[in-house]
Amino acid sequence: IPMKHFSHECALTSPEIVTYGVCNICYKDEPVELACKPCQFDLCKACSKLPQKVSHDFHPDHPLELCLRQFDRKPLHVICSGCGNM
Repeated sequence: IPMKHFSHECALTSPEIVTYGVCNICYKDEPVELACKPCQFDLCKACSKLPQKVSHDFHPDHPLELCLRQFDRKPLHVICSGCGNM
């Protein structure tokens, strides 16, 4: 079943056969949990479960959002989606 993940513009699917690949977020060689074959985009299990936004005691007023670089989708920084602070 295709599913949407914030880290990639295409819908991702779970491979029918367990394969290893380099995760496009953490860059570890892990079993692929979700993938986009046409784009050669793979996510490991841990990264496939990452939420895009989280709440944290260090910044209680707004959620923090994981931002990815546009050209390679590598994690860039965490930013407050309310005030824009990192």
